[in-house]
Amino acid sequence: MPNWCSTDYQIVGKQQNVENLFKGLQKVLCTDRSDKKRDSFLPDASWLGYVASDILDIDPEKECVPCRGSISYMDEEMDDDENLASFTLSTETAWSDCRKLFYLLSIKFDVEILFYTEELGCDIHETNDEEGRYFDTRYLLDDSEDEMSYYSSFGEFAKEIEDMTGEKPDKFEDVDDILERHELSETMNAHRIDIVSLQDF
Repeated sequence: MPNWCSTDYQIVGKQQNVENLFKGLQKVLCTDRSDKKRDSFLPDASWLGYVASDILDIDPEKECVPCRGSISYMDEEMDDDENLASFTLSTETAWSDCRKLFYLLSIKFDVEILFYTEELGCDIHETNDEEGRYFDTRYLLDDSEDEMSYYSSFGEFAKEIEDMTGEKPDKFEDVDDILERHELSETMNAHRIDIVSLQDF
């Protein structure tokens, strides 16, 4: 049983390019796959393997394009403003995001694909949205007794640590020691979001 990785995407670009990808994905999701074998992802129309085969016209196994997962959400309509358009999409995948697949989509349709991906078991917290246009989370606290809290700046994050412990970290590397001194390290983990590229696969 794999750990499941959640990834949110924002697809942005010229209206016609974004619309072509949007309609392609809609067609994949609306195709009846009920005649497929029931011992894998195959009966699931949202399986990412169908995105590879139907939209990119490739066999994901032969081309070594990981597709182990599915689309969990997609906007019903695009947002558009003059010549620019965008829509959001989310996936649930095994162990990590399916980055190569989305890189190939970005090339074929000439669109920008920004994402935030998270898998707690493997300590994956990554985004390629360096400017924070759509995904501005840069730090998070994972509290096993409560919930995860997200922060867009170190100042905001440090203030939360100070409110909990009375100690304000000067840098991220100070946080683990502070949590340990206040006996919080058993239930709380701090994470910094890594800035990566869509081409990192």
